Amino acid sequence: MSWQEFQAEPTADLVEYMMVSGPGDQVSADDAFRAFILRFRVFVQKLCRSVASNYGYDIDVGDQIAEETFRKFRTSKTFRTDKCSSPDLDACIKYYLAITASRTMVDFHRNETDDNPFDGSEELAYDLPDIDDIVGDPERLATLRKQHEVVKLVLSRLSDKHKIIYLTYKQYELDLYRRERTEDGKPRQYYLPRHLLKKLREQTGLAQTTIRKYKEEANVQIEQLLKIYGNK
Repeated sequence: MSWQEFQAEPTADLVEYMMVSGPGDQVSADDAFRAFILRFRVFVQKLCRSVASNYGYDIDVGDQIAEETFRKFRTSKTFRTDKCSSPDLDACIKYYLAITASRTMVDFHRNETDDNPFDGSEELAYDLPDIDDIVGDPERLATLRKQHEVVKLVLSRLSDKHKIIYLTYKQYELDLYRRERTEDGKPRQYYLPRHLLKKLREQTGLAQTTIRKYKEEANVQIEQLLKIYGNK
């Protein structure tokens, strides 16, 4: 079933499809998620742009918050369709999305105003880091080399714009080389600083919404191949 066909599915089925995580279901889950985004995009985008404006940010930040809101909804462990207290499931989802957007905006603003690892010297990433510079457990290094080759292969098949966008986000989104960790022990995730997003737009000639699309396209292809080859 293509993502266009998912557009005709009831909302409850869309949510069920896009939450599936089996190895053979990823493409269908991604297509269902795309249809879900299209169904609620106008509501979420308008809401997030308004919330961002209240904090003094522009529409690009609002669109970034919208993207993160959808991502968090998909990975949420707390939303369940059978717990909706209204006969209108779409209304329940909009309420949940609104709460998620508000919290995401607070996190973004805190990231902008509190201590973060960015000092204004950040530059675009054009190439993968040299895997030979990494030292550590041989077995772990062997896995990293396989993953490195998968990423390199996928990026070689995509446009230069995909490559710059993907590598820049990967270099700065996660606090991989510092000690900042979330409560579950994972690296803290940051929003890219605005000056770096501006550089991306200027270098690629793309709008921020299109940059996010390119980023997602690269992520999907790389993650799919990593699941098949990256851990063998």
